[in-house]
Amino acid sequence: MNRLLYLLAILLVIVGGCDKSDSPSPVQTVPDQVTLLYTVNKNNLASALTLNKQQVLTALEKLPSDKYVVLLFQTFSKEDENRQNVEVAGLFKAVSGPHPEFTLVKEYSRSILSTDPQRIKEVVDDALSFEGEKRNLFFWGHGMAWTPSFSSHETRANAKESFSFTETGLSSPIVESFGGDNNSVDWADIDEIRDALPDGAFDTIWFDCCYMSNIETIYELRNKCRWMVAYPTEIAARGLPYDLVLPYILDKSYDLKSAAKALFDYYILNKTTVTVTVMDMNKIDALASACRAIYNSGYNTPKEYGLQNYSRTKSSPFYDLGQFAREYAQANDAEELIPALNKALDNLIIYTDASEKGFDYKVIVKENYSGISTHFFKNDESEKENYYRDLMWYKDTYGSK
Repeated sequence: MNRLLYLLAILLVIVGGCDKSDSPSPVQTVPDQVTLLYTVNKNNLASALTLNKQQVLTALEKLPSDKYVVLLFQTFSKEDENRQNVEVAGLFKAVSGPHPEFTLVKEYSRSILSTDPQRIKEVVDDALSFEGEKRNLFFWGHGMAWTPSFSSHETRANAKESFSFTETGLSSPIVESFGGDNNSVDWADIDEIRDALPDGAFDTIWFDCCYMSNIETIYELRNKCRWMVAYPTEIAARGLPYDLVLPYILDKSYDLKSAAKALFDYYILNKTTVTVTVMDMNKIDALASACRAIYNSGYNTPKEYGLQNYSRTKSSPFYDLGQFAREYAQANDAEELIPALNKALDNLIIYTDASEKGFDYKVIVKENYSGISTHFFKNDESEKENYYRDLMWYKDTYGSK
Protein backbone atom coordinates (compact mmCIF):
# COMPACT_ATOMS: atom_id res chain seq x y z
CA MET A 1 0.00 0.00 0.00
CA ASN A 2 2.81 2.40 0.87
CA ARG A 3 4.48 1.56 -2.44
CA LEU A 4 1.25 2.42 -4.31
CA LEU A 5 0.95 5.79 -2.57
CA TYR A 6 4.58 6.54 -3.37
CA LEU A 7 3.98 5.84 -7.08
CA LEU A 8 0.86 8.03 -7.10
CA ALA A 9 2.80 10.91 -5.55
CA ILE A 10 5.47 10.65 -8.24
CA LEU A 11 2.76 10.61 -10.94
CA LEU A 12 1.17 13.77 -9.54
CA VAL A 13 4.52 15.55 -9.62
CA ILE A 14 5.02 14.55 -13.25
CA VAL A 15 1.52 15.62 -14.29
CA GLY A 16 1.87 18.89 -12.42
CA GLY A 17 5.14 19.56 -14.20
CA CYS A 18 3.36 19.29 -17.53
CA ASP A 19 0.89 22.06 -16.62
CA LYS A 20 1.97 24.93 -18.87
CA SER A 21 0.04 27.45 -16.83
CA ASP A 22 2.92 27.46 -14.35
CA SER A 23 5.66 27.54 -17.00
CA PRO A 24 7.82 30.64 -17.06
CA SER A 25 7.00 33.11 -19.83
CA PRO A 26 9.53 33.44 -22.65
CA VAL A 27 12.18 36.04 -21.85
CA GLN A 28 11.52 39.25 -23.78
CA THR A 29 14.84 40.72 -24.85
CA VAL A 30 15.18 44.48 -24.86
CA PRO A 31 16.61 45.80 -28.16
CA ASP A 32 20.11 47.23 -27.99
CA GLN A 33 18.95 50.43 -29.65
CA VAL A 34 15.78 52.21 -30.73
CA THR A 35 16.25 54.89 -33.38
CA LEU A 36 13.60 57.43 -34.35
CA LEU A 37 13.89 58.88 -37.84
CA TYR A 38 11.66 61.97 -37.71
CA THR A 39 11.09 63.11 -41.28
CA VAL A 40 9.39 66.20 -42.68
CA ASN A 41 8.78 64.96 -46.20
CA LYS A 42 5.86 67.03 -47.51
CA ASN A 43 8.23 69.15 -49.59
CA ASN A 44 10.73 68.88 -52.44
CA LEU A 45 12.77 66.27 -50.54
CA ALA A 46 10.03 63.63 -50.75
CA SER A 47 11.77 61.48 -53.37
CA ALA A 48 14.95 61.33 -51.27
CA LEU A 49 13.02 59.67 -48.46
CA THR A 50 12.18 56.71 -50.69
CA LEU A 51 15.90 56.14 -51.20
CA ASN A 52 16.77 56.65 -47.54
CA LYS A 53 14.08 54.22 -46.34
CA GLN A 54 15.48 51.48 -48.55
CA GLN A 55 18.97 52.23 -47.26
CA VAL A 56 17.75 51.82 -43.68
CA LEU A 57 16.21 48.43 -44.51
CA THR A 58 19.42 47.36 -46.23
CA ALA A 59 21.35 48.17 -43.07
CA LEU A 60 18.87 46.39 -40.79
CA GLU A 61 18.89 43.24 -42.94
CA LYS A 62 22.57 42.68 -42.20
CA LEU A 63 22.25 43.10 -38.42
CA PRO A 64 21.39 40.52 -35.71
CA SER A 65 17.68 39.73 -35.45
CA ASP A 66 15.57 41.77 -33.04
CA LYS A 67 18.55 43.75 -31.72
CA TYR A 68 17.81 47.08 -33.40
CA VAL A 69 14.55 48.94 -33.98
CA VAL A 70 14.11 51.88 -36.36
CA LEU A 71 10.95 53.96 -36.02
CA LEU A 72 10.08 56.16 -38.98
CA PHE A 73 7.69 59.10 -38.80
CA GLN A 74 6.50 60.43 -42.16
CA THR A 75 3.58 61.90 -44.09
CA PHE A 76 1.83 59.58 -46.57
CA SER A 77 -1.44 59.16 -48.48
CA LYS A 78 -4.08 56.47 -48.14
CA GLU A 79 -7.60 55.74 -49.35
CA ASP A 80 -10.45 56.65 -47.01
CA GLU A 81 -13.81 54.85 -46.76
CA ASN A 82 -14.96 56.70 -49.89
CA ARG A 83 -11.87 55.53 -51.79
CA GLN A 84 -10.55 59.07 -51.87
CA ASN A 85 -6.87 59.77 -51.27
CA VAL A 86 -6.32 61.52 -47.94
CA GLU A 87 -3.07 62.76 -46.41
CA VAL A 88 -2.10 61.41 -43.00
CA ALA A 89 1.09 60.84 -41.02
CA GLY A 90 2.28 57.67 -39.41
CA LEU A 91 4.84 56.05 -37.15
CA PHE A 92 6.32 52.93 -38.76
CA LYS A 93 8.52 50.25 -37.22
CA ALA A 94 11.24 48.06 -38.71
CA VAL A 95 13.33 45.50 -36.80
CA SER A 96 16.77 44.16 -37.63
CA GLY A 97 17.07 40.69 -39.14
CA PRO A 98 16.14 38.94 -42.39
CA HIS A 99 13.61 40.70 -44.62
CA PRO A 100 12.87 43.81 -42.51
CA GLU A 101 10.01 46.08 -43.50
CA PHE A 102 8.35 49.19 -42.17
CA THR A 103 4.94 48.45 -40.66
CA LEU A 104 2.51 51.08 -39.43
CA VAL A 105 2.14 51.19 -35.63
CA LYS A 106 0.29 54.50 -35.22
CA GLU A 107 -1.51 56.97 -37.48
CA TYR A 108 -1.71 60.74 -36.93
CA SER A 109 -4.06 63.35 -38.36
CA ARG A 110 -2.56 65.97 -40.66
CA SER A 111 -4.62 68.61 -38.88
CA ILE A 112 -1.40 69.05 -36.89
CA LEU A 113 1.69 69.55 -39.06
CA SER A 114 4.95 67.67 -38.64
CA THR A 115 6.70 70.94 -37.75
CA ASP A 116 4.26 71.75 -34.96
CA PRO A 117 5.98 71.19 -31.57
CA GLN A 118 2.81 69.47 -30.39
CA ARG A 119 3.29 66.81 -33.08
CA ILE A 120 7.03 66.50 -32.47
CA LYS A 121 6.43 65.95 -28.75
CA GLU A 122 3.70 63.37 -29.35
CA VAL A 123 5.80 61.33 -31.77
CA VAL A 124 8.88 61.52 -29.55
CA ASP A 125 6.84 60.40 -26.54
CA ASP A 126 5.44 57.50 -28.59
CA ALA A 127 8.95 56.52 -29.68
CA LEU A 128 10.22 56.62 -26.10
CA SER A 129 7.57 54.08 -25.13
CA PHE A 130 9.58 51.45 -27.03
CA GLU A 131 12.18 49.83 -24.78
CA GLY A 132 15.83 50.09 -25.80
CA GLU A 133 19.26 50.21 -24.19
CA LYS A 134 20.24 53.23 -26.30
CA ARG A 135 18.07 55.77 -28.11
CA ASN A 136 18.86 57.84 -31.17
CA LEU A 137 16.94 60.64 -32.88
CA PHE A 138 17.54 61.60 -36.51
CA PHE A 139 15.90 64.81 -37.74
CA TRP A 140 15.35 64.61 -41.50
CA GLY A 141 14.26 67.57 -43.64
CA HIS A 142 15.31 71.11 -44.47
CA GLY A 143 17.33 73.16 -42.01
CA MET A 144 18.40 76.74 -41.40
CA ALA A 145 19.77 76.45 -37.86
CA TRP A 146 18.59 78.99 -35.28
CA THR A 147 17.02 81.41 -37.80
CA PRO A 148 13.36 81.86 -36.78
CA SER A 149 10.43 81.39 -39.11
CA PHE A 150 7.74 82.44 -36.60
CA SER A 151 5.41 79.89 -38.19
CA SER A 152 1.82 79.75 -36.99
CA HIS A 153 1.66 75.98 -37.69
CA GLU A 154 -1.80 76.43 -39.18
CA THR A 155 -2.55 73.96 -41.95
CA ARG A 156 -3.05 75.45 -45.38
CA ALA A 157 -4.43 72.99 -47.90
CA ASN A 158 -3.33 74.96 -50.95
CA ALA A 159 0.09 76.02 -49.70
CA LYS A 160 2.58 76.36 -52.54
CA GLU A 161 6.29 75.80 -52.22
CA SER A 162 8.26 79.06 -52.29
CA PHE A 163 11.58 79.39 -54.07
CA SER A 164 14.34 81.94 -54.39
CA PHE A 165 17.36 82.30 -56.65
CA THR A 166 20.81 82.11 -55.10
CA GLU A 167 23.92 83.93 -56.24
CA THR A 168 24.85 80.88 -58.31
CA GLY A 169 21.54 81.04 -60.17
CA LEU A 170 20.26 77.81 -58.62
CA SER A 171 16.64 77.69 -57.54
CA SER A 172 16.22 76.58 -53.94
CA PRO A 173 13.45 76.68 -51.32
CA ILE A 174 13.42 79.59 -48.88
CA VAL A 175 14.22 77.83 -45.64
CA GLU A 176 14.01 78.85 -42.00
CA SER A 177 14.71 76.79 -38.88
CA PHE A 178 13.87 73.07 -39.26
CA GLY A 179 11.45 71.09 -41.40
CA GLY A 180 9.68 72.79 -44.25
CA ASP A 181 6.35 70.98 -43.95
CA ASN A 182 3.30 71.57 -46.16
CA ASN A 183 5.33 72.37 -49.30
CA SER A 184 8.17 74.09 -47.42
CA VAL A 185 5.82 76.66 -45.88
CA ASP A 186 5.85 75.67 -42.19
CA TRP A 187 8.91 75.47 -39.93
CA ALA A 188 9.79 74.52 -36.36
CA ASP A 189 11.85 77.13 -34.55
CA ILE A 190 14.72 75.88 -32.44
CA ASP A 191 13.11 76.89 -29.12
CA GLU A 192 10.03 74.87 -30.12
CA ILE A 193 12.17 71.80 -30.76
CA ARG A 194 13.87 72.35 -27.40
CA ASP A 195 10.53 72.41 -25.60
CA ALA A 196 9.25 69.34 -27.47
CA LEU A 197 12.19 67.11 -26.42
CA PRO A 198 12.61 65.82 -22.87
CA ASP A 199 16.02 66.33 -21.29
CA GLY A 200 18.42 63.41 -21.49
CA ALA A 201 16.08 61.27 -23.57
CA PHE A 202 18.53 60.45 -26.37
CA ASP A 203 22.08 59.22 -26.55
CA THR A 204 22.54 60.84 -29.97
CA ILE A 205 20.69 63.48 -31.97
CA TRP A 206 21.76 63.58 -35.64
CA PHE A 207 20.51 66.42 -37.84
CA ASP A 208 20.36 65.06 -41.37
CA CYS A 209 19.61 68.51 -42.77
CA CYS A 210 21.48 71.64 -43.76
CA TYR A 211 23.30 74.11 -41.47
CA MET A 212 22.36 72.63 -38.08
CA SER A 213 25.95 72.44 -36.78
CA ASN A 214 25.40 75.92 -35.46
CA ILE A 215 26.33 76.92 -31.91
CA GLU A 216 23.02 78.63 -31.17
CA THR A 217 21.17 75.47 -32.23
CA ILE A 218 23.58 73.08 -30.53
CA TYR A 219 23.56 75.00 -27.26
CA GLU A 220 19.77 75.26 -27.16
CA LEU A 221 19.59 71.45 -27.30
CA ARG A 222 22.59 70.76 -25.09
CA ASN A 223 20.56 68.97 -22.41
CA LYS A 224 18.70 66.69 -24.82
CA CYS A 225 21.46 64.20 -25.72
CA ARG A 226 24.98 63.03 -24.95
CA TRP A 227 26.21 63.24 -28.56
CA MET A 228 25.19 65.44 -31.47
CA VAL A 229 26.04 65.18 -35.17
CA ALA A 230 25.26 67.94 -37.65
CA TYR A 231 26.52 69.79 -40.73
CA PRO A 232 27.75 73.42 -40.72
CA THR A 233 27.01 73.76 -44.45
CA GLU A 234 24.37 72.41 -46.80
CA ILE A 235 24.15 68.74 -47.67
CA ALA A 236 22.90 67.18 -50.90
CA ALA A 237 19.19 66.34 -51.03
CA ARG A 238 19.80 62.60 -50.67
CA GLY A 239 21.36 63.23 -47.26
CA LEU A 240 22.87 60.37 -45.29
CA PRO A 241 23.78 57.13 -47.03
CA TYR A 242 22.05 55.23 -44.23
CA ASP A 243 23.18 51.81 -45.45
CA LEU A 244 26.81 52.87 -45.00
CA VAL A 245 26.40 54.93 -41.82
CA LEU A 246 23.96 53.00 -39.63
CA PRO A 247 26.11 49.84 -39.24
CA TYR A 248 28.65 51.91 -37.26
CA ILE A 249 25.93 53.20 -34.94
CA LEU A 250 23.74 50.10 -34.65
CA ASP A 251 26.61 48.17 -33.13
CA LYS A 252 28.01 47.64 -29.64
CA SER A 253 30.98 49.88 -30.51
CA TYR A 254 28.59 52.78 -31.16
CA ASP A 255 31.22 54.40 -33.36
CA LEU A 256 29.86 57.85 -34.26
CA LYS A 257 33.23 59.02 -35.53
CA SER A 258 33.40 56.22 -38.10
CA ALA A 259 29.75 56.80 -38.98
CA ALA A 260 30.45 60.46 -39.75
CA LYS A 261 33.57 59.54 -41.70
CA ALA A 262 31.54 57.09 -43.78
CA LEU A 263 29.23 59.97 -44.71
CA PHE A 264 32.19 62.20 -45.53
CA ASP A 265 34.00 59.57 -47.62
CA TYR A 266 30.82 58.76 -49.55
CA TYR A 267 30.39 62.33 -50.76
CA ILE A 268 34.09 62.88 -51.43
CA LEU A 269 34.09 59.72 -53.56
CA ASN A 270 31.10 61.16 -55.44
CA LYS A 271 32.86 64.53 -55.78
CA THR A 272 30.12 66.34 -53.85
CA THR A 273 30.42 69.06 -51.22
CA VAL A 274 30.13 67.80 -47.65
CA THR A 275 30.83 68.81 -44.05
CA VAL A 276 30.06 66.94 -40.83
CA THR A 277 30.77 67.43 -37.12
CA VAL A 278 30.43 65.05 -34.14
CA MET A 279 30.19 66.61 -30.68
CA ASP A 280 30.46 65.41 -27.08
CA MET A 281 27.77 67.47 -25.38
CA ASN A 282 29.33 66.92 -21.96
CA LYS A 283 32.05 69.34 -23.04
CA ILE A 284 29.93 72.24 -24.28
CA ASP A 285 29.95 74.30 -21.06
CA ALA A 286 33.68 74.97 -21.41
CA LEU A 287 33.11 76.40 -24.89
CA ALA A 288 30.40 78.73 -23.57
CA SER A 289 32.77 79.85 -20.82
CA ALA A 290 35.60 80.53 -23.29
CA CYS A 291 33.32 82.52 -25.61
CA ARG A 292 31.82 84.45 -22.69
CA ALA A 293 35.28 85.61 -21.68
CA ILE A 294 36.06 86.70 -25.24
CA TYR A 295 32.73 88.46 -25.88
CA ASN A 296 33.09 90.32 -22.58
CA SER A 297 36.62 91.47 -23.39
CA GLY A 298 35.37 94.52 -25.32
CA TYR A 299 32.93 95.87 -27.86
CA ASN A 300 35.02 95.70 -31.03
CA THR A 301 33.78 93.09 -33.49
CA PRO A 302 35.58 91.27 -36.32
CA LYS A 303 35.51 92.57 -39.88
CA GLU A 304 32.47 90.79 -41.29
CA TYR A 305 33.68 90.61 -44.89
CA GLY A 306 36.70 88.50 -43.87
CA LEU A 307 34.74 85.80 -42.06
CA GLN A 308 34.15 82.37 -43.56
CA ASN A 309 30.42 82.15 -44.33
CA TYR A 310 28.75 78.75 -44.73
CA SER A 311 25.37 80.04 -45.91
CA ARG A 312 24.38 80.92 -49.46
CA THR A 313 21.70 83.33 -48.28
CA LYS A 314 22.66 86.94 -47.59
CA SER A 315 19.91 87.39 -45.02
CA SER A 316 21.15 84.59 -42.73
CA PRO A 317 24.93 84.22 -42.89
CA PHE A 318 26.51 81.53 -40.72
CA TYR A 319 30.12 82.37 -39.88
CA ASP A 320 32.68 79.92 -38.56
CA LEU A 321 32.57 80.03 -34.76
CA GLY A 322 36.27 79.38 -34.19
CA GLN A 323 37.39 82.11 -36.58
CA PHE A 324 34.76 84.55 -35.33
CA ALA A 325 35.70 84.14 -31.66
CA ARG A 326 39.45 84.30 -32.32
CA GLU A 327 39.12 87.49 -34.36
CA TYR A 328 36.82 88.94 -31.71
CA ALA A 329 39.53 88.39 -29.13
CA GLN A 330 42.16 89.91 -31.42
CA ALA A 331 39.97 92.97 -32.08
CA ASN A 332 39.91 93.63 -28.34
CA ASP A 333 43.57 92.82 -27.60
CA ALA A 334 42.55 89.70 -25.71
CA GLU A 335 44.69 87.11 -27.52
CA GLU A 336 45.45 85.46 -24.17
CA LEU A 337 41.87 84.08 -24.21
CA ILE A 338 42.34 82.18 -27.48
CA PRO A 339 44.09 79.05 -26.06
CA ALA A 340 41.10 78.33 -23.81
CA LEU A 341 38.80 78.68 -26.83
CA ASN A 342 40.90 76.31 -28.92
CA LYS A 343 41.04 73.75 -26.11
CA ALA A 344 37.27 73.92 -25.58
CA LEU A 345 36.64 73.36 -29.30
CA ASP A 346 39.09 70.44 -29.40
CA ASN A 347 37.37 68.78 -26.43
CA LEU A 348 33.84 69.33 -27.72
CA ILE A 349 34.44 68.22 -31.31
CA ILE A 350 35.51 64.58 -31.57
CA TYR A 351 35.39 64.56 -35.38
CA THR A 352 34.87 67.10 -38.14
CA ASP A 353 35.88 67.42 -41.77
CA ALA A 354 35.03 69.50 -44.82
CA SER A 355 35.39 69.23 -48.57
CA GLU A 356 37.56 71.75 -50.38
CA LYS A 357 34.58 73.89 -51.47
CA GLY A 358 31.05 74.64 -50.33
CA PHE A 359 27.84 74.67 -52.36
CA ASP A 360 28.59 78.25 -53.38
CA TYR A 361 31.84 76.99 -54.96
CA LYS A 362 33.85 79.07 -52.51
CA VAL A 363 36.91 77.46 -50.96
CA ILE A 364 36.48 76.30 -47.35
CA VAL A 365 39.67 77.59 -45.74
CA LYS A 366 40.77 74.87 -43.34
CA GLU A 367 42.61 77.32 -41.07
CA ASN A 368 39.28 79.06 -40.53
CA TYR A 369 37.20 75.88 -40.23
CA SER A 370 36.07 74.66 -36.80
CA GLY A 371 33.04 72.58 -37.82
CA ILE A 372 30.54 74.86 -36.05
CA SER A 373 28.91 78.08 -37.28
CA THR A 374 27.68 81.12 -35.38
CA HIS A 375 25.49 84.17 -35.85
CA PHE A 376 27.02 87.66 -36.07
CA PHE A 377 24.78 89.33 -33.50
CA LYS A 378 23.42 92.71 -34.58
CA ASN A 379 22.57 94.90 -31.62
CA ASP A 380 19.30 96.19 -33.05
CA GLU A 381 15.60 95.85 -32.30
CA SER A 382 14.55 93.74 -35.27
CA GLU A 383 12.16 90.85 -34.64
CA LYS A 384 14.92 88.42 -35.58
CA GLU A 385 17.53 89.88 -33.23
CA ASN A 386 15.04 90.15 -30.38
CA TYR A 387 14.35 86.43 -30.85
CA TYR A 388 18.11 85.82 -30.75
CA ARG A 389 18.32 87.52 -27.37
CA ASP A 390 15.98 84.88 -25.97
CA LEU A 391 18.24 82.00 -27.00
CA MET A 392 20.43 80.55 -24.28
CA TRP A 393 23.67 81.02 -26.22
CA TYR A 394 23.15 84.79 -26.22
CA LYS A 395 22.16 84.82 -22.56
CA ASP A 396 25.14 82.73 -21.46
CA THR A 397 27.80 84.47 -23.59
CA TYR A 398 26.83 87.98 -24.71
CA GLY A 399 24.12 88.58 -22.14
CA SER A 400 26.40 89.39 -19.23
CA LYS A 401 28.03 92.35 -21.01
